[in-house]
Amino acid sequence: MEPRYRWSLVAVVAIWLSVLVTSLFAPDFVSGSQQEHITVAAIANWLWGAIATVGILRALRTARTVDVRDGAWITLGLAVAVLWLVVAVVSIFAPVVETGSDPTQIPLAALLSPIVATLFTRYLAEFLVEVPVAETKKAKAETKPEAGEPPVQRRFEPQEDPGGGAPPEWAPGENDPGPQPDA
Repeated sequence: MEPRYRWSLVAVVAIWLSVLVTSLFAPDFVSGSQQEHITVAAIANWLWGAIATVGILRALRTARTVDVRDGAWITLGLAVAVLWLVVAVVSIFAPVVETGSDPTQIPLAALLSPIVATLFTRYLAEFLVEVPVAETKKAKAETKPEAGEPPVQRRFEPQEDPGGGAPPEWAPGENDPGPQPDA
């Protein structure tokens, strides 16, 4: 298994273990004269875990175009695992806010820490392994054909005009089926 897949898997597993642990053990939201318990962590944290997972998977997909060092993937996997471990610990052990005469208990840490972790997960994925569009275009431009091979024309790329005056024509790509009959 390639390092990028291995460390992305570590990150995703850490996210979902944290979501599971906080859903089971985080303090409940307690309100009303009957002191009803609502497990807000179990209700909301799966959404933030899903968004963080999409951030990791998006980085995995985006980084396919250009070679990214293995160290970036290791850093991403470990940083996300530590981040979501902190989320689990803070969500479970942070004190709850009590307010009102009935005392309403609000577990703010269990509500807010997954949101913060989701944002940091997305930023870590973006800055560590995702490749900016400018670098991708630069890498494509630097790719030159071997000696004696004609340059590969991609579909809908303008051809250079040797005359200099006429507007560029659009070149068909290798897999262009040609003109299509009108229906």
